[in-house]
Amino acid sequence: MGHSLFVELKNRGALALRKLKLFHQLVAFFATKSSDPKPSVFLGRTGPSTLLCRPPPTHQFWVVSLRLCFLCAAISYLVGSVLYPGGSYHNAHAAGFDHWHNYLCDLWAEHPHGHVHNAARPWGIATVFFLSAALTPLSLIIWRLTARTSPRARAVSLLLMTGTPSGCLVFTPFHDLAIEVGFIPTSVGYLLSLFALGHAGYLRLAWLGLWPLGAAVLNFALWITGAAPFFTPLVQKFALLGLLTWALLASAVRNQANGHSDVKA
Repeated sequence: MGHSLFVELKNRGALALRKLKLFHQLVAFFATKSSDPKPSVFLGRTGPSTLLCRPPPTHQFWVVSLRLCFLCAAISYLVGSVLYPGGSYHNAHAAGFDHWHNYLCDLWAEHPHGHVHNAARPWGIATVFFLSAALTPLSLIIWRLTARTSPRARAVSLLLMTGTPSGCLVFTPFHDLAIEVGFIPTSVGYLLSLFALGHAGYLRLAWLGLWPLGAAVLNFALWITGAAPFFTPLVQKFALLGLLTWALLASAVRNQANGHSDVKA
C-alpha cells in the first residue's frame, strides 16, 4: 500500500516536472530572437540612451501585476458563471451560463434575458475591470521588450493602454460607445506593438500575437454589423483566451530577456 502510493506520487512528480520543462522550452522558443534587432521604420531610430538599454528595477512589478489581473479576472469569471441566473441571446430559457452561447456582457447585465435579478453582475463587472486593467502592464512589458530598437515605442504602448479606460465603461450605459471608440485605437496599438516586437527580433512572438487580434477583429465585425450567428460568443471567448495566453507568454519572455540582461551585466 505504502509502496504503491510512493510510486504514484513519484510518477505524478515526474510528470509535473516534464510539463514544467516543456513550458520553459516553449518560453525559450518564443524568447529566441529570429534575427538581429532592426531599427523600426515607423517607430523611430535607435537612440544611444542607456536608460532604454537597461531594464528598470521595477520590471517584475508589471509582470506580477499582469498575472494578478488575469488571475482575478479568471476567478471573477468562473464565480459569475456559477451565479448567472440563465438565458442567452439564442435561448432565453437556457439554464445557467453557457460558455459556448453566452456573451461576456451577459454576466454584468442588470436584467439578463428577462430575469429580475442577476447575482453575477458584480463578478461580471470585476471580470471586465481586471481584463481591461491588464492592458496597462501588458503595454509596459511590450515597451520594455522593444525599447532598445524603438525609442518611440512608448507612444505605441500609450495607444494600447486606451483599452483600459474604454474597457472599464462597457458595463455602464456607455457600453456601445465604449466599444466603438476604444476598439480601434486599442487594436491599432496592439498591431503596432506586434510590428515593434518583430523589429526587435521577436518574430515568433509577433506572429503568434495575430491569433487574438484576428479573432477580436472578427468578433467586432460581427457585433458592429448586427450579425449574431450562433458561434459569435465562441469567437469572443477565443479572442480573450488568445490574448490571455499571448500576454502571459510575453510576460514570461520579458522575464527571460531580463535574466539574460542581468547575466551580461
